[in-house]
Amino acid sequence: MLSGSQPPVEWLNPAGALIIIVFYGTGTLLIREARSRWDLGWSIVFLAIAYGIIEEGIMMQSFFNHNHADLGDLARYGMFFGVQWPWTIMLIVYHGSISTLIPLSLADFLWPDRKKLNLLGKKGIFITSTGFILISLGMMVVIWQQQGAFADPYRPDPMLLSGSAVTAGFCIASAYLFNKASFASTTVPIAPPFLFGLVACFFMLFNLLFPYSMASLGIESWITLLFQGGGIVVVVLFFRFQVFNKNATPRHHIGFVSGAILILILLTPVHHFANQMKGMVYV
Repeated sequence: MLSGSQPPVEWLNPAGALIIIVFYGTGTLLIREARSRWDLGWSIVFLAIAYGIIEEGIMMQSFFNHNHADLGDLARYGMFFGVQWPWTIMLIVYHGSISTLIPLSLADFLWPDRKKLNLLGKKGIFITSTGFILISLGMMVVIWQQQGAFADPYRPDPMLLSGSAVTAGFCIASAYLFNKASFASTTVPIAPPFLFGLVACFFMLFNLLFPYSMASLGIESWITLLFQGGGIVVVVLFFRFQVFNKNATPRHHIGFVSGAILILILLTPVHHFANQMKGMVYV
């Protein structure tokens, strides 16, 4: 809702609201359960990436579907080997943060004593996994059926879908394999929490707006990809030396999460007044 992808009016439809809650909720619950059971540290990022690939690569197939409603100028922009790469990178970063890791962080801030506890038993894992799979399969069928309305319909490529599944599986395995790998650092001084928020805010703004801006200006896609890659490198280094700095406190982590969410908050009036998404200013 905060991003404008599902504005308030769409939540008034019980079926649509249920689908969103079940899909995002079950995916995040499964990631949280894996974190507690596998004792994950920084490698939980691999699970967040896997989630983004499953949602957008397998379920929505927006990585490959040039008819996807949210693409705009990014339709077929930077498409190599059937993948719309600027959009793909943007969405993996978005879902890996806003859709999964940030909600988990907020829960940890609110209930720190439960951070390490398992929330799901065997029955809970089965029900949660089943809900996640059924929603994914149902949405895939709906998307395929909608293609008949387009002059240039998208045809699912089995190789791309299989590749998405294999990549997601590789990420899940990596999360488990690197669960004991240390990523913490004390080699550089810790920055103030305010700077954590500033870095997160600007990176989220860059991730959401930069690809669209470059595509609308007709800039070569390889230049966009180069800048996106550079931005990711900068953020990985910031995580390496700041977020996972042994001197980082909960205030630093709250600052980072708040900065990432802040840009979405600031954009709500734009959605409300410029994009005609009624109710967003109240969100």
